[in-house]
Amino acid sequence: MLGESDEFNEDDRKKEMEMKQKEEELQRREKELEQRELEEVMKKAAAKMKQTKKEVMKKAVEAERMAEEVRIREEETRKKVMEVKQKEEELQRREKELEQRELGERKRWEREARQKEEERKREEEERRRKERKAKKRRMSGNSTRS
Repeated sequence: MLGESDEFNEDDRKKEMEMKQKEEELQRREKELEQRELEEVMKKAAAKMKQTKKEVMKKAVEAERMAEEVRIREEETRKKVMEVKQKEEELQRREKELEQRELGERKRWEREARQKEEERKREEEERRRKERKAKKRRMSGNSTRS
């Protein structure tokens, strides 16, 4: 019986060793599988990061391009505003010149009208004076005849 129990113990030890080896093999395989899964996840994450980086760079380039377009439009708008201001200033200057010219012409017309009126009055006064003189001569001529 002792031999049998030794044999039984030996068999148990062998089975235990086999179980231990199988368990270790199983753990090793699980670790390898976990490692492969981890590497796969890391690769996917790296690919995703690379894709995201590309997209971010693409968006950054697009944003930069749009900012440049906005800057160009702002510059064009600023130039147009300056042109409009210059045209307005030129228009105001011309209007002032025209007003001054019109004012000068009006004053000249008024002066000429006054001069003509004065000339007409002088001529009228001269005509009346001559008429009075002629009337006096006639009157003095009439008194000598009577």
